[in-house]
Amino acid sequence: MDSAAPALPPCYRITARDDVAIALRDLAAGERVTLDGAAFELLDAITRSHKFALRSVSAGEPVRKYGQVIGRATAQIAFSWLVRFICSLELQIWLQYKTQCGTQQRF
Repeated sequence: MDSAAPALPPCYRITARDDVAIALRDLAAGERVTLDGAAFELLDAITRSHKFALRSVSAGEPVRKYGQVIGRATAQIAFSWLVRFICSLELQIWLQYKTQCGTQQRF
């Protein structure tokens, strides 16, 4: 009996609406990755557990993870590492959520 564990896929997208995937292992720049039947070549090296863009996102466009907008691209992003300075946080959405929940909690 073969006891070898099955190989992990290279990345994972949480919902079909997401613009980003999470690397499940270190991925090399130029590596060809297939996700949900679509193949693409990474422009950057992606460290395990970091997210990267699954499509071309223009500056100003929303970026989705968990099916929700998590930020807006501040520069063109395509098949590359999503870093803080490229994707601005949607603080306004968080503040709306906090207000709707009526919480006085400080973070």
